[in-house]
Amino acid sequence: KPFFLTVLTLTSHHPYGVPRGFPTKHYVDQKDLNDFLNTIAYTDRFVGKLVDNLDRRGRLKDTLFIVLGDHGEGLGQHGRREHDAVPYEEGIHVPLVLMGPEIPPETLVHGLRQLTDIAPTTAHALGFEGNVPFFGSDLFADPPHDRILVFCYYKNYCADAIDADGTKVIYQCNNFSTQVYR
Repeated sequence: KPFFLTVLTLTSHHPYGVPRGFPTKHYVDQKDLNDFLNTIAYTDRFVGKLVDNLDRRGRLKDTLFIVLGDHGEGLGQHGRREHDAVPYEEGIHVPLVLMGPEIPPETLVHGLRQLTDIAPTTAHALGFEGNVPFFGSDLFADPPHDRILVFCYYKNYCADAIDADGTKVIYQCNNFSTQVYR
């Protein structure tokens, strides 16, 4: 029978802890970065076990598997930590992996994309035809966005405007400063 499963993994979310018994490694000397890397290793192992289980049950051949982050993470770059007020690349670049029978292996999606693109992409990959009533664009069928806007979690703290030509404007609302990158 068709099924839908969603799993929210919070292991790699601050304060970066793994369950007791998970063998941690020493990757780097910076404690929070080392803890974060161990949470990534734990999450990777968990996702691997989930995929293996679906494969053993013969479900991978007809399953759309999506691994998606809800935000990036600042680990001291630009003097910022975590994600609530990190308008730089480390805070807004979000991991995404899609795997399924309708997605050719090693497909790369280029250009400006955003989280609202996941719903229409999923609907089309599952066979829904026509104009899907979602915000966003199908990652495989539609062109990239010309511009995306990103806002920090805290109200009136920071915002980004990122253009397809590579221009990025960061506005720091709390101190009325603007940074422009290309």
